[in-house]
Amino acid sequence: DDDDDDDAVVACPEGSIRLIKGQVASYFELSLLSPDTSTLRKLLSNRSYLGPDADDRQTPELCGMTFDELLGCLQMSRTELIAALETISAFQEQGRWMLLDVAYEAEVLDNLLTTASADELPLDDLAVSTCTVAMADFNVPAFVLRNVLSHYGTAVGDGQDRFALSPTAISRFRAEQLLQTAEQQWYYDAFMATWQEAVPEGISTDPDLLKGLALVIERARTAEDAEGCHKALLYLPCKSLPVRVKDRLTTLFRTQAVWTEAEIRPYLSELATAQQTVDQMLFKHCREFTQNGVKMYNRK
Repeated sequence: DDDDDDDAVVACPEGSIRLIKGQVASYFELSLLSPDTSTLRKLLSNRSYLGPDADDRQTPELCGMTFDELLGCLQMSRTELIAALETISAFQEQGRWMLLDVAYEAEVLDNLLTTASADELPLDDLAVSTCTVAMADFNVPAFVLRNVLSHYGTAVGDGQDRFALSPTAISRFRAEQLLQTAEQQWYYDAFMATWQEAVPEGISTDPDLLKGLALVIERARTAEDAEGCHKALLYLPCKSLPVRVKDRLTTLFRTQAVWTEAEIRPYLSELATAQQTVDQMLFKHCREFTQNGVKMYNRK
């Protein structure tokens, strides 16, 4: 069913039968819905793991939810739920599926990168056991390190003890750190220079990594600035936006009235399904026009 359709949607769990009463003039159409991971993320975020030092009661067995508990709360099949858990980087510990608290995960990764640099550990071959010993002062459980390494890298070899951190993931992580902690909007040139200094040696920064994370805007000069306008960055991560296509586009057009195709596509790509592509979303909800040879979009 189209997520913007006003017609009533009646949930029918897999393998069950639902009797529906309706007027002769009405009919009910069954359609395949793509699983909505936002509800899953919200359920697990409300019970995320904050770390061993956060609270005496904050133990893994009290965080997250079991698979069956999640299945009972969500309109998903078992196969869809498994795929959704992988999509949001959830992990299983002591029989419960959970997420790391966002701030705690960032703290662990930050300490991991600092330790790797100080101890000259290779970022393309980090062992969980080695990192656990090297980071003993930070009191990071092995299962947390394994999840962080898995989230920001890929396994090396056949086991789940050694990982290679992704330069792209690390670069984007540092970019988001700078954008989140800024007291005011970054000027583009200043951000790019600071970003390059913030990443480990050998890792490059690419403006394309900011897509879906920040929007480049024109910022008029102030009395303290040099003449002319300056490009600035507006922190606008996809995760902060509504998950319904219509609502997301409404938010985007409130932020900026006109978008280039290159700007708007990254904010819609994660919502695309086999039933609704990005092109179909743009055609249905946006007005397309060309300006100076560049394809542009504004609200219909």
